Amino acid sequence: MFTVSGWPLTDTPELSGFEMATQIESTVDRLVILWFSKIDRSRNLWIQAQVTLVNARLKQANLEIVYAMPKLRSCEIRTVGADRQSKEFKLDFEPGSLCYECDDIVWSEFKRRIHIAPETDK
Repeated sequence: MFTVSGWPLTDTPELSGFEMATQIESTVDRLVILWFSKIDRSRNLWIQAQVTLVNARLKQANLEIVYAMPKLRSCEIRTVGADRQSKEFKLDFEPGSLCYECDDIVWSEFKRRIHIAPETDK
C-alpha cells in the first residue's frame, strides 16, 4: 500500500480538528483542490492538508459561508455508481454539507514547526 505523509491512499484522510479554508480552487480540467489546516499545540506544529479531487463534479452544497467555513464535523469517502469507479467526497459542517463526486482523490499533508508565544497559549 502506498502512503503520502502517513495517509494510506485507500483510507479516508483524518481531518478531525482541521478547519477548511474558504478558498476552493478549481481548474478547467476539473481538478478541485481543498485546503485544511490546524495547529497542534502539544507538538508546536502547524499542519496543512491538501485534498485534490480528480475529474470532480459538485453534487451538493448547502452551507452558508459568512466570514469563515463552519466547523468541520466529519469527512466521508465512499465508492458510488453502477461501475463502482466513482467516489463521493462528503464534508459535513455545523451546519450544512458539501459533497463532490469524482474519479479519484489524492491528498498530502505538510507540517511546519511553530513557536507559540506564552501569552497566546490558552
